[in-house]
Amino acid sequence: MADGRRRTPDGASRGKSQGGRGASTRGGRGQGQDRLAEGGGQGDSGEFVDVVDMKLNDVVEKIRGKKGTTVRLVVLPEGGGDPKTIKIVRDQIDLKDQEASGTIIEEGRKAGRWVSETFKDATADVNIVELQGTVGSAPANDRKAGFEEVIAANPHLKIIRSQSGDFTRAKGKETMEAILKSESRKIHVLYAHNDDMAIGAIQAIDEAGLRPGKEILIVSIDAVKGAFEAMIAGKLNATIECNPLLGPQLMTSVAEVVAGRPIPKRIVVEETMFTMDTAKQFIQTRKY
Repeated sequence: MADGRRRTPDGASRGKSQGGRGASTRGGRGQGQDRLAEGGGQGDSGEFVDVVDMKLNDVVEKIRGKKGTTVRLVVLPEGGGDPKTIKIVRDQIDLKDQEASGTIIEEGRKAGRWVSETFKDATADVNIVELQGTVGSAPANDRKAGFEEVIAANPHLKIIRSQSGDFTRAKGKETMEAILKSESRKIHVLYAHNDDMAIGAIQAIDEAGLRPGKEILIVSIDAVKGAFEAMIAGKLNATIECNPLLGPQLMTSVAEVVAGRPIPKRIVVEETMFTMDTAKQFIQTRKY
């Protein structure tokens, strides 16, 4: 998924929401798991562009345009049958920065709530190591802010080290190795801004002769399949979902607009938290 593609098994693109300024529809049709095969037909007669296997960001750019102009899309119905041509009249949406970052901050808050609940009866300090994402990036900033906001209510929860693992498994392992070698205080909790860094850190903790998930409790963000495998192995305690599968919610909203019914200006993505106790139950349902 690193290249930004979202595809069905037959290669057709599915939608994924984009933050910032974009177009909303006032016409057209869409429902369920319909798949986009061609797009970018400008106006009533512009040539279509094959978007199968095209990166999602490129598909979005083909659809975006000035307010009041039209674009046509060819959609493959979920149940089969002839392709449908959808005509969309573009409108302009201005999304405030705080609205765009709201769900990312909430991911940090959920991680903070898990730590707070786990150590709600603590009478001594709980030392937390934080593996941040790429320095200065919005996800890293927001996941840090949300986490700190929640744990601030318990004076025993203390972040003793906070360093970047750059959102990668290799850097997460390298950073955690360095922290374990240099930190003399006992580490009770590791909070990683994504699962990849957590999995890398787990390797470092294992190699240091400690027991991840037991001696050092670990919570991370993304809920990728590798995190479920780590939870089932008893080495990751919890992961917060960051759901990229937005197609169903997107198409439901499109159907509502086409039917003339109002939709909220801001639609929150359906996300949850998974723990060691629920990992086995849900791992077979994971699609990423």
